[in-house]
Amino acid sequence: MTTPSDIRRDILDALATAGEDGLTLAALSTATGFGQASLRPVLSELGGSMAIRSTQAGRNVRFWIPSESRLKAEEALRQVRIAPPLKVNKERQELYARLEAERVEIKSIG
Repeated sequence: MTTPSDIRRDILDALATAGEDGLTLAALSTATGFGQASLRPVLSELGGSMAIRSTQAGRNVRFWIPSESRLKAEEALRQVRIAPPLKVNKERQELYARLEAERVEIKSIG
């Protein structure tokens, strides 16, 4: 009997061989030998956990495993950049310097 973990493993193997081009649901069904109806919930689960990615086009949705460089680029886009104040108050230069030094010391930001 086929378990969801077997389907999951076969999907990930097929997508790994396809590379960044990915596979459509029909191609994935052919590559794994499982029906499209049995693949959909597993693909949804893998997409929800961000293990795989998919296009959001209505028909012919493609699924793929993101490369390491793509993951690093996405992580760089998610980084929060602290912008300096728009207007610098000249009387508070020392306060700004102290706040910047304290901000750098915070492990989650610095």
